[in-house]
Amino acid sequence: MQESFVSSTNLGPQPSFQPWMVNTEIADCQAAFDSVPYPLVLLDADARIVRANRAGVALLSAAAISIGEQCSSILRSQANGAESSSILAALKSKQIKAMEIYDAQAQRWMLEVVNPILDEAQNVNGAVLSVEDITERKTQQESLRQALAEVDKLKERLRAETDYLRADFKIAHPQKAILGQSEAVRKALHQVEQVAPTDANVLLCGETGTGKELFAEALHSLSSRKDRHIVKVNCAALPQPLVESELFGREKGAYTGALARQEGRFELADNSSIFLDEIGELSLEIQAKLLRVLQEGQFERLGSPRTMKVNVRLIAATNRDLADEVRKGRFRQDLYYRFNVLSLTMPPLRQRSEDIQLLATHFAKVYSTKCKRRIEGISPEARSLLRTYDWPGNVRELENAIERAVVLGGVEMIVPEDLPESLFETRESAGALTVTYQEALKRAKSAIVVNAIKETNGNYIEAARKLGLHPNNLHRLIRNLDLKSKLRI
Repeated sequence: MQESFVSSTNLGPQPSFQPWMVNTEIADCQAAFDSVPYPLVLLDADARIVRANRAGVALLSAAAISIGEQCSSILRSQANGAESSSILAALKSKQIKAMEIYDAQAQRWMLEVVNPILDEAQNVNGAVLSVEDITERKTQQESLRQALAEVDKLKERLRAETDYLRADFKIAHPQKAILGQSEAVRKALHQVEQVAPTDANVLLCGETGTGKELFAEALHSLSSRKDRHIVKVNCAALPQPLVESELFGREKGAYTGALARQEGRFELADNSSIFLDEIGELSLEIQAKLLRVLQEGQFERLGSPRTMKVNVRLIAATNRDLADEVRKGRFRQDLYYRFNVLSLTMPPLRQRSEDIQLLATHFAKVYSTKCKRRIEGISPEARSLLRTYDWPGNVRELENAIERAVVLGGVEMIVPEDLPESLFETRESAGALTVTYQEALKRAKSAIVVNAIKETNGNYIEAARKLGLHPNNLHRLIRNLDLKSKLRI
């Protein structure tokens, strides 16, 4: 049995007939009294029952209360015999008192309202007690409360997703398509097309920089969950003490510094996909909780006993040999076998050398636009260097090399000297020839620049026009060729 007291100013929607407005004259008319559809009971100043209408008599009979008996609450007595002070409190305060009571046995909510009857001197002569079944109203209120709670939950989720998307877009990769014409890339893409519609969890294996994130996005975009944004988590970038709260969320006060409730990435990814990069970096404890999410779709927020249920497709990536990590006890065997059912290996760049020129040209266009530079292409000598390098950092290293060449290069064509020094450290047999070529090229370019500046009597703007360069590019070229000491004209 539950009860709640409601003030006279906060009784919610009431029926058109207000039973506590009945006065003594109406009560004297038994026919009119009986015609009221709600139970009405007339009390004297000592809370003794004086009269009841037909519905009220039935209620008193059910509560085992008789006329002339003093009572403090008919509904409370009917429920379990416990005493309540709603009637006595109304008589004492001379104010309307209302009490909501839930009858668990009858599974209904009842409203008991006591309205004191006062004379001209404001003395209490008695009271009118009315009872109303408000089960339907309470049901509607509960439905409304649940609907509002769901709206709040959706608003919170939308806010969290918006914050995540803003952060994601700030670090967005400039290349969002998988470029390549090699057999290795075509094979990998064919595997993605086969696996994506299955909605199964997938493990992407491969060296650092092979584009595992792009393949994860391709898996998501070809799945039935494509209408929602994929949630990405770099497990290696998260501080270990915060990994659990980031993945599974936290309640306010879950630990020192947890000043607000936070939804985890798995909640954000409900009915979507989550990409866990560098999954091998997770601790064994977090791996156990991750396995539970995979098997049961359940987890608890940090600091909360309530179990959350989600429908998430997990796409994980690693550059480690997880089989070796299992043997060394650093990765759970059951989680490894759970993933190993569907694992795809991304090809390293050295196995798709025919794609290097395509990728380099694309990155050159991207960064020339981003840096507002005019890059017309890549010289044959630079392309040769790009093809012969092993690229241990794969596509990411190639992208960084081209970005560097665009930013620091001195001419409109990317030339070998614009590329990182690591590219010249290829094979020992070709090392000396490469260095000799670089030195000769540098001397030739230096001579051209120095002559142009001398011929224009130190007018850098005119020299730049003569060389077909922007003045800023000429200054950058002078700095790269270390010519400042030679140009004191």
